[in-house]
Formats: sequence, C-alpha cells, structure tokens
Amino acid sequence: MTERMPTLFAVALLASGCAFTDATLKVRYDEALAARGPLSSVEPRRVEITPFADKRPEIDKIGWKKNGYGMKTASIFSEKPVPEVVRNALALELAKNGHLLEPDPQVKLTGDVTEFWFHSNIGFFTIEFVGTVGITLNVLDGKTGEVVYSRAYQGNYNEKSLGGLDGTWERVLNTALERMMHQVVTDVRLVQALKR
Repeated sequence: MTERMPTLFAVALLASGCAFTDATLKVRYDEALAARGPLSSVEPRRVEITPFADKRPEIDKIGWKKNGYGMKTASIFSEKPVPEVVRNALALELAKNGHLLEPDPQVKLTGDVTEFWFHSNIGFFTIEFVGTVGITLNVLDGKTGEVVYSRAYQGNYNEKSLGGLDGTWERVLNTALERMMHQVVTDVRLVQALKR
C-alpha cells in the first residue's frame, strides 16, 4: 500500500491540472436559470442594486491549488470581479420577475459578499471539489434609506471524482452560486419586504 501512495498522489495532481500554475475561472450565473417565481408576485418595483462590497478574507483570489500534501501551490482567480458576478446574478433574477433596474428607485438593494471560495480535498482514490458562495443582502426603502430587511444567504456544492480540470472547478462554483441565488429568490420574507 505504501508503495502505491506516491503514484496515487501523482495521479491526483495530474488529474486536477498542473498544481503549480495559476488558474482563472469563468464563474457566472447562467441567464437561462433565471425564472419567474415568488418575486413576480410583487407589483413591479423600480430597484437599484448598489455595487456589492467584497468582505471575503482573501479578496484577490477565489481559491488555492494544493498538492497531495495539502500545501498551497498556486492561486485560483475569477475572470470577473466577484462582487460583479453576484450583482449580475441578482439583476438577472429581478429583471426576469418584472422589476425595473432604474436610478430613481422605490427599493435599494445593498450587500456584502462574505464567501466565494473553491477548494479541493485530495484523497487516496478521489478528489472532493467544494464550492461555497455567501452574501448578506439588505433591502432599503428607496426614499428614506431605512433598512426594511436583511439576511445572509449561502450556497454550497461539492462533488467527488477521480480528477477534474478548470471546467470541473467552474461547474462547482457556478452550482454553489445557483444554490445561493435560489435561496434569495424563494425567500418569502424578502418578497414581503419588496411588497412594502
């Protein structure tokens, strides 16, 4: 068994891409996923989404590549700024549900990106790929600036396989983003706040 360990580590490294080369992922919210749901029950609102603040511990990257010993060997980046990715996802859902993104808002949405991270756990025979996306979203009265609702949302996704490349990593993070957005658009209390 011990004779096979170096070989298994080597296979894991090869299967997960070059461990010493930085990677840039195309993380985005698929427009086709935006669908009419509970948000469409609200009379169309004029909404402004301010740029999200990036409150992640490491804002210059979205993950690390690691070797078979768990050591960091290279960085993983997002092709677009993380706050922009999240804001665009929210804008797509609001527009799909009949709300107007305009500068004279009845409702203002602000928020922080708290998590947007990819990591992998290398085992003897498989690699676990894990993605986590989290935000805090605030709903403000467009005229008074009063915060009428605030909530943290989080989406997680993981899968195991014998290996994966950039496409696998993108799928994992995109799915985590999709799950987080599903929490947002199905939040009954958010719908109630918009109705105010």
